[in-house]
Amino acid sequence: MSVIQDLRGRVCLVTGGSRGIGRAIVLALAEAGGDVAINNRERVDDALAVAAKIRALGAKCAAPNRKVVCYSGDGALYYHLTELETAKRRGIAVTLIVNNNSGFGQGWPNLVRSYGNKPGDPAEMLRFGPTSFADIARGFGIRSIRVEDPTQIGAALRQAIAADETVVVDVATDIEARAPEPWLPATG
Repeated sequence: MSVIQDLRGRVCLVTGGSRGIGRAIVLALAEAGGDVAINNRERVDDALAVAAKIRALGAKCAAPNRKVVCYSGDGALYYHLTELETAKRRGIAVTLIVNNNSGFGQGWPNLVRSYGNKPGDPAEMLRFGPTSFADIARGFGIRSIRVEDPTQIGAALRQAIAADETVVVDVATDIEARAPEPWLPATG
């Protein structure tokens, strides 16, 4: 017997829900139908990975006639590669877009800044790969598309979203690429 009752229509806030018992609680609340919000102060990539997991497969199961697209960085996806097997085995059709920049890009600027002139290479902390998630998906028997030219993204997404099966769109990107800093009016 489940300790958690039907939570459909309820909002659940979990602080520290990125790993350990917090992660288990997040997944249990989501499984019981709760709309789960995760608050996490330090392990942002882990929290984003948990959020992606509960959104993508759960959303498709809750609304099987709707298209579901999951966007994940490659660093976060390493934590949840087994979900590809689950999607294949259970016939859960989602489109997974992977921002494949061969590293934990979210933390990259801060690490480079804090590393300063210390000896060593900051890339050793957050860089990895190269990894072809398209090849990994094919290993699970899942259709995949590798995108290395930005002009191919639109066609790849249209093709993946139109499919009635799980499709991984592995988009090779640059870890150094950043959105412009937001403009703020001058103070004073």
